Amino acid sequence: MELEYRVGVSENNLIVGQNKTLVVPFQPGTGNNFTILEILNFLANKKYVAEVQVCSKQDCINPVQSNEFSFERLDPVLQITKASILLEDSCVRVRLHWSIEDKDIVMVYYQWTLARDADGRKPLLTWKSITNDSSEITVEDCVVLPVHGHISSYACINAYSVSGQSIRRCKKLTELDFGTYDATVVYDFDTGLDSWMQIQSIIHSSDAGDMYTFLHDNELDFGTSKLRPAAAVMHANERYVSWYLMTSRHVPHDCYTDVSCLKEKVTTDGFAVFEEADVFVDATFYVCAFSNKTVVERELFTELLDEIQSCSDGFILDDTAPIPGNIHIQNVNGYLTDIEHVVITWDPFFKERGATLLGYPENIQHYAIGVGSSPNRDDIISFRNTGQETTAVLSLIGIADGTSVYFTVNGSDHFGLSSVAVSTEFVTDTSAPKEGKIHFDQQHAYYNGDTISIRLVGFHDDHSGISHFNVGIGSSDSTVDALPMTKYYSDTFNIDLHDSNILEGYEYFVLLQAINRADIPSTIVSKRFILDRTPPCGGHVLDGNWESKIDLDYQSDIYTIHAHWKDFSDIESHIDYFNVGLGTDHYATDVQSFINVGLKQDIIWNGPFIPGEKYYATVESCNKAGLCTQRSSDGIILDNSPPIIGRVQAGSSVRHSRYLPLNTSLRLQWAGFEDPHSDIDHFEVCLGRQKNMCDIVPSFNALLQSYMIKSNISLPIKTPIFATVWAFNGVGMNVSSASDAILVDITAPYNKIKPSIMLDYNTIKDKTSQWEKSIIRVFWDFLDDESSIYSHELSLFTHHEGHTPVEKVHLGSEKQYTINLDGNNWLHNGDTYFVVITSCNAAGLCSTERTNDILIDSTPPHQGGLKPQMLWENYRDTSGLHSTVSLTWYGFYDQESSIDRYYVTVSRYFSKQELSGGVLIRNHDNTSDEQHGNFTLTEALNPNDLIIVSVWTVNSVGLNSSVARVSLFSLSSMPSSVIIENQRGILELEKHSCDVHFCNKDCTCAVVGKPCNAVETNMSCVEIDAFNTTDSDLTKFAVFGGLQFQPLTLTASSACLAGHWMQIEHSRKDPDIHRFEWSIGIHNQPYGEGVFDLQKEFPWVDIGLRQEFVHCLPINRSLVHGELYDIYVKTWYGPSAFAIFTSKPIKVDQTSPSLRRGRYIIEGIDDCATDHDFIDWTDEISACWSGVFSEQQSYIQHYLVALGTSPNVDDVFASEIIGLNTNISIGNLTLEHAVKYYFTVTAVNTAGLHTSLSSDGFIVDTTPPTNGVVFNTITHRNVAYQSSVTSLGLSWHGFQDHCSGIKSYYVAVENQESSHLYRNFTLIGLKTSVTFKDVDLIPGSVYYGVVKAIDAAGHESDVIVSPGVIIDPTPPKGYDCIQFENIVAIELLENSEDTWTKTIVAQLDKDAIYRIEGSIENAFVDSVILQINRFMTRIPTVLNHKQFSEFSYTFMPIENRTQNITIIVENHNNFNNILKQIHLQNCTSFMENKSKALHVRQIRHDSVAVTAMIKDKESDLKKVQIGAGTTPGGFQIQPLTAIHADIMSVVIKGHLVHAMKVYTTVIAENHAGLRSVFQSTEPIIIDHTSPLITDLEASATVVFVNNSGEIASRVKVNATWNVLDDESDINQCTCSIGMLPNKDNVQDQWYADTLSSCESNLLQLKHGDKVYVNIKCVNNVELATTTTVASNTVSMDFITSNQVTVNILPVNEGVFSTIPITEGPTKIQSNTTLVQISWSEFEDTSGIDFYEYCISDDRNTTIVDWTNVQLKTVASARGLTLHNSETLSVSVRATNTGQHRSEAVHASLFTISEPPALSGSPMLVSRNEHHIHINWEQAFDTLPEIPVVYSLVVGSKEGFTDILDISCYTGHTYDFVAPSSTIISPKIAELFITVTCAYPTGIWSVYRTIFTM
Repeated sequence: MELEYRVGVSENNLIVGQNKTLVVPFQPGTGNNFTILEILNFLANKKYVAEVQVCSKQDCINPVQSNEFSFERLDPVLQITKASILLEDSCVRVRLHWSIEDKDIVMVYYQWTLARDADGRKPLLTWKSITNDSSEITVEDCVVLPVHGHISSYACINAYSVSGQSIRRCKKLTELDFGTYDATVVYDFDTGLDSWMQIQSIIHSSDAGDMYTFLHDNELDFGTSKLRPAAAVMHANERYVSWYLMTSRHVPHDCYTDVSCLKEKVTTDGFAVFEEADVFVDATFYVCAFSNKTVVERELFTELLDEIQSCSDGFILDDTAPIPGNIHIQNVNGYLTDIEHVVITWDPFFKERGATLLGYPENIQHYAIGVGSSPNRDDIISFRNTGQETTAVLSLIGIADGTSVYFTVNGSDHFGLSSVAVSTEFVTDTSAPKEGKIHFDQQHAYYNGDTISIRLVGFHDDHSGISHFNVGIGSSDSTVDALPMTKYYSDTFNIDLHDSNILEGYEYFVLLQAINRADIPSTIVSKRFILDRTPPCGGHVLDGNWESKIDLDYQSDIYTIHAHWKDFSDIESHIDYFNVGLGTDHYATDVQSFINVGLKQDIIWNGPFIPGEKYYATVESCNKAGLCTQRSSDGIILDNSPPIIGRVQAGSSVRHSRYLPLNTSLRLQWAGFEDPHSDIDHFEVCLGRQKNMCDIVPSFNALLQSYMIKSNISLPIKTPIFATVWAFNGVGMNVSSASDAILVDITAPYNKIKPSIMLDYNTIKDKTSQWEKSIIRVFWDFLDDESSIYSHELSLFTHHEGHTPVEKVHLGSEKQYTINLDGNNWLHNGDTYFVVITSCNAAGLCSTERTNDILIDSTPPHQGGLKPQMLWENYRDTSGLHSTVSLTWYGFYDQESSIDRYYVTVSRYFSKQELSGGVLIRNHDNTSDEQHGNFTLTEALNPNDLIIVSVWTVNSVGLNSSVARVSLFSLSSMPSSVIIENQRGILELEKHSCDVHFCNKDCTCAVVGKPCNAVETNMSCVEIDAFNTTDSDLTKFAVFGGLQFQPLTLTASSACLAGHWMQIEHSRKDPDIHRFEWSIGIHNQPYGEGVFDLQKEFPWVDIGLRQEFVHCLPINRSLVHGELYDIYVKTWYGPSAFAIFTSKPIKVDQTSPSLRRGRYIIEGIDDCATDHDFIDWTDEISACWSGVFSEQQSYIQHYLVALGTSPNVDDVFASEIIGLNTNISIGNLTLEHAVKYYFTVTAVNTAGLHTSLSSDGFIVDTTPPTNGVVFNTITHRNVAYQSSVTSLGLSWHGFQDHCSGIKSYYVAVENQESSHLYRNFTLIGLKTSVTFKDVDLIPGSVYYGVVKAIDAAGHESDVIVSPGVIIDPTPPKGYDCIQFENIVAIELLENSEDTWTKTIVAQLDKDAIYRIEGSIENAFVDSVILQINRFMTRIPTVLNHKQFSEFSYTFMPIENRTQNITIIVENHNNFNNILKQIHLQNCTSFMENKSKALHVRQIRHDSVAVTAMIKDKESDLKKVQIGAGTTPGGFQIQPLTAIHADIMSVVIKGHLVHAMKVYTTVIAENHAGLRSVFQSTEPIIIDHTSPLITDLEASATVVFVNNSGEIASRVKVNATWNVLDDESDINQCTCSIGMLPNKDNVQDQWYADTLSSCESNLLQLKHGDKVYVNIKCVNNVELATTTTVASNTVSMDFITSNQVTVNILPVNEGVFSTIPITEGPTKIQSNTTLVQISWSEFEDTSGIDFYEYCISDDRNTTIVDWTNVQLKTVASARGLTLHNSETLSVSVRATNTGQHRSEAVHASLFTISEPPALSGSPMLVSRNEHHIHINWEQAFDTLPEIPVVYSLVVGSKEGFTDILDISCYTGHTYDFVAPSSTIISPKIAELFITVTCAYPTGIWSVYRTIFTM
């Protein structure tokens, strides 16, 4: 249902919809959820509501109302009724009262302040806010001002209403105590001002009266560097005053000592002037005055003047302009859209020092803003003062769209300094974008899915450009009710319909608005579409000719394939076209790609085709929505050859499995069986003891499997078995292939040698654990009696779950392996490990064995110590006197492998053993942490003897701990008289102050591992060069790597090193060695380097008298691969003498031998000259590997060689050590056919690490290749014809050799199909195609290709012959029709019931060219259907600018006969499609012309129609392809696409860009394969845009005609323009005229006189009318542009000036600016060189053209002649010479657009350039007691009729106002009472009277007199 919203406004009533008054009647909304109401007349303060109702085409529902709203009256009146100030001691009391006259306006809040100016732009206080909505406000507040209270000031009020209106009013403050003053106030002045002279005349007065305001107004607060300041005190001219220029506000005691005092002066005239040099910028200054009490002798009395001691309020000097802030403009993306209200804000300008120091609210005095066309200019809006406001709203009405605008803000401080801030560029744009057109991505307005692809053309905005598009979908072209508006930022986009409620089969519209960058929308543009998600249904595709009406499954013809189809239908959008393709599977088109055949329902393909192939015809039926349904035929087979032979394998791997692990089942697989003709139908399989024999398992059908598992069988053991597979094709032909031999092995390998870990190096001898944590060596041996050992898998495990240090190392036939770990993967101390070996045979059966556990401990035991109580006791036995000692030790432990035993020595020396008689051994006691031992010494101890006991331990791995060594005192518990042999006692530990025993300060009481550094010793260490000493008795030692039972100079370890040393034989027998120390380090580096951390560790380890050690590195430190390490032994011959012995370097080799790049194992014959991949003998083979292996660190120890059927397998020749030989020859072999063999060579280095390499293998081949198929083209297809007579191509496939492969092919060409002897073979290598060139082929003759194959072993296949090919050199040709003529139809058949079908019956001739044309009265018809008998196709239509659809189609009949030609216009969705007259035309004259065979034209924005007049009379057209591009011969728009050969006209659709050049290419191929290329000679230029109309002008001219004897006025409108279309040129232009744009209610559309002008009829229009000329121009692709130009306003009458006023803006230089100017018709001014004028605007509906003014005097003498000021309403006449007392007349007139001139409007001006003159007559003064009467009428000679004002001052002394002070007095007499005394004069003797007379211009004169009392 189509719905719309209607919107209205009514007065607010209580009941919705009842008794309401509609102010705005209901009207359709302008948007989906909004509307804009214009030209409304709402009343102020009335209540309104907006109402919205939803309407269908029949009815509307009740409306919904908004909240109420109202309108405020504009510009409410703010009245300030009271504004006064009262000066108090510390502040100024302010009293204010104001009110809002319009009580209906709701106010939100108010602000008030005091200001220096009447506009409130120079505030003295910050604005104070009052939150009160009352209409009357009273304020009383006491404020502190930064200035003196008598200054001219104003009270200013801001009022803000609830609607946002703001009002400001200011009123001059009145002072309630005007005469109040402080006589000691110090004033600052600027002597450079003109007022300084008058100030000097005032300051002598004791009371200045109203002149205080003048003083205060001119008081100095701010100055610049050029300032010459002055200071003054009132009435201080009769005393000495000291003046001080200060930087702080205080009176100094002494200027010279006060740092704030800059200058001192003393004067007696009441003021002091300082020089410019006395002050400086960026500082605040004060002038302070001091004067003692002073006695002044008056004439009649003595006056005592009070002390003066005060300072001025200060002034500041500054030369630094403010720092400007940033300007912010209310804009839309840099564009100004509301030029009537442009909101400008700016950040406050910054001033570091300024007015706030003196109490002013802001440092900036005022801002001014101007607008210009470039920065810093104000040519658009002159600078205007905004006060201290940082916001302004300006109107730019009259500025054209696209104008660049800059806003400039000038900020001025109180010093008169200013700076400027300039905005960025803004551009005005108030106009909407130009709307364009919506284009769909497909030809028809039907869509099938959730996406609509849109392309937009013609949308543009000349000022701000397009920002985005709002796109929605609705059920009508004005309502968005199906899919809401969504933003898109490109002119190409997709609309997602997924979540929409769009119904299938209904009409919808895409509605679109272009939004420019100024956020202004264009008018809505729409385009219709229909959603159809249902593809065509039904349909059957049949193989064979349509005339036979049967479906074929087989045929013998290999040169043509026929297909036809029927019963496709689509109810919703009808069938649009059929695509037909041919393929080798259902729905495949791999033989012939889809081609568009229009609505044709049969096809024929020309071959020849591959014999035995099955072909499927696939038809794709597509509707207008682009939905397609595919149907495929059941296929047709062409076949005459058997399948290609394949290969059969046993097992599941990619290679044949020679051995199988089961004899009850067998897995077979086969591949390579192919039938390029009819596919494989099924396979049959059997098993036998020979190939093709089935004596084990009979033959059975394996269907189409490529593998199978045959179970429940019994296969013989140790007997060769062969599997044979037969492949049958679709026509029953078969081939067979047998596998290689299969052997059954059902037993797994058995273990001969249990896997074991070799401990000959990595542990102490006879231990079952090892300290080595980086190496584990394993050996094993597995055997298998049936099949060979194929592989081993090794893993290293620990008992910790989840941790597998080494996992699944895959090995070949090796029987030992070394696990070598780097420092990041060491084995963990304390963990137990075992190795698991899995051995698998060639049948895949495996056995697993593991080693015994091995414990890893690379850390020595922890060192302990001895503890009390320890005892000793002497005794005697047969051997002599001895002593028994009882020792206790503790703290020795080993966390990983536990303690095994302890070693104890006792000596009187540091490291010797003489008391213990060697090393004493005690086993570890596991029952206690403390260990005890009783030991017998070789001697008896004496009381107080000192002995040294050494204890160390060894763990279960054989690692020794460090030595715990203590000194013990033998303290006796017996009297000294007891003989020695009976002495006993305790052994006391020497804990400190022990002796050092060696020169390096080793002792027994130091911290463990440290020397006694604090002990002083005179021993110096002496190193002996043992091998260069002269001491022949010196004991020497040889140092070796490794332990004594296995020395080494090379290690693979990354963790541990061991060493030992032995005495050299020729050394003395009993060496006196005190101890040994060892160290390890990198060769030729400092001791310990690379092993110990020399910054934290001591590199020498004390080992006592032991002569071997093992050292394992800690974590994060490891031995470096390739590095050399030395073992050092420091032998101590005494406390200070030692020698260091060094081992030979021990090399670290942690890698196995490497393989040299580019080297490999060579297989073949003895000389190894060539590496053979294939051999044809079976009894021997040789291999060489010289230079293959490389060892950088150590040496290769030996090689192992094996030969097997897989890499690393030795099932043919068992692995054998052959020393260092690098070649081998093996004989007496029985190698098998089709088996691949591999040599494996293993290199083992001296570190025990090995590397294995296998050869690339060789295959034994003893059979020839199998035969293939040969084709007579190079594309593996056979053809019946070819065009070339100089070349012939051949191709082939199917030649196979599963063993050695095809090595080369031999080919030949013959003209006989069968021959027993072929000659002239050519070798071509491994190419599978060849072209014989430069041959002489005879047209019409048949030729054959001959091929044979040779494999790598030299065997030849049979000779195979291709089918023959016939030579035909004739290509297709192109034609051009010179003339088409209408032909008379035999009969015209029309259906009277409809208007959308017409049929023509006509006699058509084969090979003639025809064209049919017509049109339809409907803009939405995108195609019609053409049917010629069975041939059907869809013809696209072209929409012209009149919204008619036209069509045209060119064709050639395929036979001579009478045929029905029918045009059908689909009439669905209630479209009124009316088919107009159609014409059938015949080409009466055509000729062969290749360059003109193509005819191309643009039919839509994305489509061009191409008609190709191409045919081939000899062999007909086989294939036609068409493409298009942007360059000649290019295909950027459409690649070459196949079309049906019977269709001459096609449509190319693509992304055709405006102004794109389109070049069309057609390639036609005949049945002989010869092609012709046809190209359009000239490109067509795509035109997406309508013509460009520029320079539009329209003028409305008033003409007078004689109408029945009366002269009447008429209007003639002329329009001119320029129109351009670069792409398709202009067809025509039309004009129409209306009172509004795009209306024709003044004159209907007519054809323009020319393509650039038109003239209207004589029109009846009124004065002030403006008409619009609508111009429409159409280009040659039927695109039109309509644009409108407004004429000038019709002007027939004169301008009225009744309401116009002219104002004179007086220019005066008078001092007394506060004297009111009398208002009146004649303005008065004093300036005689300048006249300023303004006037209100004249009104004229036709528009003002310009204004003029003139000035004349009272004698009518012209002073300024009429001067044109364009449209300005202000003018200034400068440089005049006016006279005093002269009356001027100023006149202003206007001229309208019709050049009718108004009456002049006048104003007068009187000039007074001189002050009132003194007449010379005296003032009259009379006295009656104390009453005084004054009359000064005769004292002044003033101009008549000119108002004057007086001021009267009476004082008891000259310059004083202590009696009377009156200002602004208009009378000339005055009466007052004279007092007898005043504060100035205790007794009044004289009256000093001063009268000032002033004109309104401010120019004044003074009369003074003295009246004696």
